[in-house]
Formats: sequence, C-alpha cells, structure tokens
Amino acid sequence: MSKNQKLYITISLILIGTWLYATPYIAIYSMKQAAEDGNATRFSSYVNFPSLRESFKNTLKAVFNKELMKDSDSADGLGNLGKVFGVALVSAMVDPLVDSFITPENISMMMEGKKPEIKDPANPKNKTNPTNENSGEKKPVIHMGYEGFDYFVLEVKNEKDEVQIALLFERKNFVSWQLSGIKTFKINN
Repeated sequence: MSKNQKLYITISLILIGTWLYATPYIAIYSMKQAAEDGNATRFSSYVNFPSLRESFKNTLKAVFNKELMKDSDSADGLGNLGKVFGVALVSAMVDPLVDSFITPENISMMMEGKKPEIKDPANPKNKTNPTNENSGEKKPVIHMGYEGFDYFVLEVKNEKDEVQIALLFERKNFVSWQLSGIKTFKINN
C-alpha cells in the first residue's frame, strides 16, 4: 500500500468518524428546521411518541407522588388515606394531560427552552399559557452531549444553571436518532 493510499484511508476514516459523531446534532437541527417549516410529518419522524409519552407520564407521576408523600408523618389515619387517594387521582389525571401535551409544537418549544402551551383536554381552545413572550427573562442555556454510544441528551438550563428539562434521544439505527424519553423535568422555576 502506497503512502498516498494510507493517507486517503486515514482521512476517510476521520471524516466518517466525525460525521457519525455529529449525527445527533444533525438530527436535532433537522427537527428544529422541520418545526420552523411547519412540517409535522418530518418532525414526527424524529420522535418516538409512544415511548416519549410513557416516559413523561412516569416522570410526572413520580414528581407528583413525591410531593404528595412528603408529609407522611400524619397523626390521623385519614391523612394517609387522603394521600393514597391523591396518588390514585394524580395517576388518573396525568395520562390524558400528557397525551394532549406531547405534540410536535410543544416538543419544539421545550427544545428551545420556551414554556409550551398546555391545552385543557376538555376545552382544546383554552390554553393555560397563552403567550410565550419573555419579558425581561434571560434566554435559557441549551447543552447537548452523549450519554453513551446509543444515548444523547439535550438539557435546557435556566439562568441559575439548573436543568429545567432533559430530553433523551436514542440511536434508531446506526446513523438515525429519535427523541424517546425525558430524564429530568422541573415543574417549578
């Protein structure tokens, strides 16, 4: 093998490795472009909606259950019964709420660090967050990085460097990525 052939092979391997490393960044950029273009079909191809919804439901239920069970040292027996009823009620309410919340528009807004519009499942025209204008708020910091060979995380942090949401992307095949879960979700700012 000549010196030039070794050089070409080395350069080719470096370029292929760089491209493979960049594939999740390219996928996230493509998601953002699809959202800006209003192409829901292309955007949805980058999201595993059943897996994302299930992950979001489990995360929210855990957060709410933790909050409900904080004061478990109740003197009367009815306090614990109320907490058990509260946990059951939260579980029943979270599922339809998450199903109406996980949309291409809201995912795109979360990836940019904006607060998504939450629609009331009973009245889809009514939104709890009608505007997303940030009056004087600092722009969130977005951090992306690998968390293993098949996992990539996009974190949105506030001005205090606290993670507000961390979205998990999984390798779909060797070069494709899909948003499939949520690692962190902070309800209170």
